[in-house]
Amino acid sequence: MPPKKAAAATGANVELTPEAQAHAYRLQSEALQRQLGERTDAALSAERAVEDAKIKMRTMAADAGVEEKRQFDITADMARQYRAMQETLQGRISALEAENKAVRADLAAALKLIEEAEKNAGLLANKKDEEIARLKEQMDAMASEFGDMLAETIRKMGDKIELDVDLNSDSSDILQQMEQGALQAMGK
Repeated sequence: MPPKKAAAATGANVELTPEAQAHAYRLQSEALQRQLGERTDAALSAERAVEDAKIKMRTMAADAGVEEKRQFDITADMARQYRAMQETLQGRISALEAENKAVRADLAAALKLIEEAEKNAGLLANKKDEEIARLKEQMDAMASEFGDMLAETIRKMGDKIELDVDLNSDSSDILQQMEQGALQAMGK
């Protein structure tokens, strides 16, 4: 290969000797090796960053999967609790409705009994009033009959006393006193 010319500080083309050329190549080679080393380090750093990012991504994906499963479990548990609560409330509502229905039926029966009792009390009061009126009539009839019997007895006694008065004139005063006593006893 023909020797290359190096640019001088003054800008003129100068031809390099093979040793200078070798030295230039070595310097260029060293510069390229340093550049390669720097690029290799940068590439390795980039690969490590990529690996770290991949590890972080896997960890985050695994954590996200665990978190998703935990959230699913929590959601399922909350749904079970909600259904259990609904069933409990439905049971309580049904029981209270049944109790309400039974109480209403008992109330209706009690009101019917009260109504019948009031009706029976009214009928009983009417019967008692009728019986009292009948007994008063009977007492009045018996009092009238007793008065008639007493008057008849007094009249008969009076007749007998008159017979005796004829026998004894003083007994007419006794007869009048007896009649007056009988009349006062009858309330006439």
